[in-house]
Amino acid sequence: MNATDAQKVVEQFKTAIFNDVRHSALLRNTGEPRVDDNRMFYLLLPFLNGEKQDSDAVIVGIVHAALAAHDLIEEKDATTKEQQLMVLAGDYYSGRYYQILAETGNIRLIRALSSAIVARCEQKVRGYEQGAITFQDWLMSIEMAETALIEAYFNEKSFTQYTTIMKKGILLIRLFEEQQAIGRLAEKLKVNDVQREITDAIQVVQQRFTTEVQQSALSSELKELVLKCGMKKSEV
Repeated sequence: MNATDAQKVVEQFKTAIFNDVRHSALLRNTGEPRVDDNRMFYLLLPFLNGEKQDSDAVIVGIVHAALAAHDLIEEKDATTKEQQLMVLAGDYYSGRYYQILAETGNIRLIRALSSAIVARCEQKVRGYEQGAITFQDWLMSIEMAETALIEAYFNEKSFTQYTTIMKKGILLIRLFEEQQAIGRLAEKLKVNDVQREITDAIQVVQQRFTTEVQQSALSSELKELVLKCGMKKSEV
């Protein structure tokens, strides 16, 4: 599985998500659902490594699209037409994944994903309720918020051997993103040098990530691709 093949799998997966939530009015006003390629790469890691394809993964992708839409809503002013439509887009995507989940009849998966959504939302609420927090508390909180859904899905589908790689890989993505928004983050954390803390955290997470990948049962070609994705923020 080389980078080109992996990108094709991710693109096909995104197309499946878009087809399940396509709505002409929302498409005209809010564009395609926001689905991050790198995060979807880690969701699809089992299949890239030869596991049997599972259509329920699309549901997790739709949940991510719904949450991404809601994350784009302005905190202080959501009164514009564009913002109101973004709220509706997030609500519509949420309705679709619950509808699709209900149609599967898989109560265990419904319970697992619902609990993961609650856990993610709790971590998001913590960020608004608390004052300044420690760097380690922030690190644990964002890891849980970013990976709870995929972890719940992996647990339900017996893909737990991929969980640690997924969690560290997605955490690295988020840390790279936070490096680009360092000023906003500095206001939230109880640290003197946020840039240094993030740089140090990236090094530590990359070391753990590298060890997990090297010791995993991934194919050698996929190991190389996963390691490349974890060393810097890049497209799959």
